[in-house]
Amino acid sequence: MTQNLEPTATLKEKANIVFIKVDSGIYQIHKDRNGRFTGRVYVGTQEVLDALNFDDVAIIRKHKNGLSLHNNFSDF
Repeated sequence: MTQNLEPTATLKEKANIVFIKVDSGIYQIHKDRNGRFTGRVYVGTQEVLDALNFDDVAIIRKHKNGLSLHNNFSDF
């Protein structure tokens, strides 16, 4: 679900993994509760897709009009 960032803090807290989209195909690891990406700062698209299939993930995207959030676990 993609949405504006009203409940950002809540969704970021609930997510096991939070990625921030840096550029096309590049994501910064903002939160990694289970240590899946220990020692890493950035991952690629395939790793984000894999995480979306197996964990509670939130992705933050920056736009010129603000931020948006996508997650795979909430109906906010």
